[in-house]
Amino acid sequence: MVGDEMRRGISGGQKKLLTTGEMLVGLAKVFYHGRNLYWFGQFNHIPNYQVYEADGSYYGQGQVVYQGSRENILEFFESVGFKRSKRKGVADFLQEVTSMKDQEQYWFKKNEPYRYISVSEFVDRFSSFHVGQNLFDELSIPYDKVTKLIPILLHWCTGD
Repeated sequence: MVGDEMRRGISGGQKKLLTTGEMLVGLAKVFYHGRNLYWFGQFNHIPNYQVYEADGSYYGQGQVVYQGSRENILEFFESVGFKRSKRKGVADFLQEVTSMKDQEQYWFKKNEPYRYISVSEFVDRFSSFHVGQNLFDELSIPYDKVTKLIPILLHWCTGD
């Protein structure tokens, strides 16, 4: 919910980000942000199905391909057989390595024949990667409401 006069909805900063996103994928060819003016020409060719977030989450075609520390994301793709070139940024690499058209250029296991790895297969392989295993192990532990609430209640009651 974006919000209106009656409902708060998203924050002011989130509204600015939403407007920025609309401008980037819309018909705008010029974008002004703070003191910077950007010329995009035709900018609406960027695929909107992949996102690499600041926390290390990577989504492809509506699926969580990787969830964890940013330090391990390239290691994950290397474990599958794909390595980023030094000239390529991480976000561009992630977009291309999950693309049928661009993926093969990153295949580095020359002793094994290349075959396309789909987004669904990346998702499956993440569950056996050490970061994925740790995440699934952590999520399998039942949440103990009482133990988690005691410090919160103590803080609320005592103000400490």
